[in-house]
Formats: sequence, structure tokens, C-alpha cells
Amino acid sequence: AVPGAKGYEIYRAAGSGSYQKIVTVKSGTVVKYVDKTAKSGTTYKYRVRAYVDSVSKGAFSAEKAIVFVAAPVAKAAASSKTGITYAWTPVTGVTGYQVYRATGSGSFTKIATVKGATAAKYVDKTAKKGVTYKYKVRAYKGSTTGAFSTKVISIKDKY
Repeated sequence: AVPGAKGYEIYRAAGSGSYQKIVTVKSGTVVKYVDKTAKSGTTYKYRVRAYVDSVSKGAFSAEKAIVFVAAPVAKAAASSKTGITYAWTPVTGVTGYQVYRATGSGSFTKIATVKGATAAKYVDKTAKKGVTYKYKVRAYKGSTTGAFSTKVISIKDKY
């Protein structure tokens, strides 16, 4: 927080576009804002400046670039003779997906990277008959990963 500030103006630019003010946070002590209008796969640049009143405004902060990657929605899992097929809803503007698996109360481990924004499933051919697995997925773009799917799907391999 900036001492004496009454609030902050937050500016955003998409890609190589120009900055536009997206919000005024009217608090001198809270320096947090969640951009709920960001689109998945888009790189945004942000900068902030403090203000005391409508005339007295501080200098802009340094630019901060962020790639927003939305979380995919887990849909279903099915057991077949070829393995467990785990499916999700694709996310716009991403490079691909990282699939994680756990058994019992164990921790999740990445078992696959699926390339392609429109990819929507993974077949786990290493699943063993009689074992119950839990799956979750997250999208990525370049080196930026998004949040995990909020729904964890659990399934017992029947084959």
C-alpha cells in the first residue's frame, strides 16, 4: 500500500493493445483486484497507480505481464479394455493439458501432457484392474499453468 493513498487505478492492455482503465479500487489499504473479465489464453499487461483525489495521482507502477489460463471442467471417466478414458471440457487459447492421477489417499502425480487446445481426453493405459484412481487436469500455455479442475473424478478400473 502507498501511504496516504485513498485508492488505486488499475489499467490493463491485452496483447500489444493500449492500456485502458478497468477499475478504481477505493481503498488505501487494499491492494488486491481479481480481473473476472480476462479471457483464457490471452496475455494481459497491468499497471497500477495510487491516488489521493481526482487531481493528485501517483506515477504508474512497473508493467506486469500475465497469461490467464482458465481451469478445464472435468466431465467423466470410463473403464474399458484399453484403459481408463478421462475426459474434460477444452479451454480456449491454451497449448495443452496436464493430467494428474492418485490412488487411495495418496498425492496426485502428473501422468501425461496432452498437446492441443481442443484435446478433451486422455486414455490411461497403465491403469491396473481392481484399483480405484482419482484424476484431475489443468491447462497450460507455454510455461504458465492454470488452476486444476475443481471436480476430481474417481473410478475403479474394471479390466
